[in-house]
Amino acid sequence: MDMKNPPEERLLTPLEVAAYLAVNPRTVYRLLKEHHLPAYRIGGQWRFKLELIDAWMRQEQADKYRSREKAMV
Repeated sequence: MDMKNPPEERLLTPLEVAAYLAVNPRTVYRLLKEHHLPAYRIGGQWRFKLELIDAWMRQEQADKYRSREKAMV
């Protein structure tokens, strides 16, 4: 049985997420501490699903757009 996951289901490390988002790894840990990033704690280590990170980014962008619209009203 092939145990390899499709890329979107692969679990990423905080360093991989930092590289994906083009931010400093400290930013990833800060967002985790503030409960902003969707993540799993497995055996004391943080792991992320790429599809959830992408969905989080889309939601953050939508929230910023809505905030801007409200400010203009």
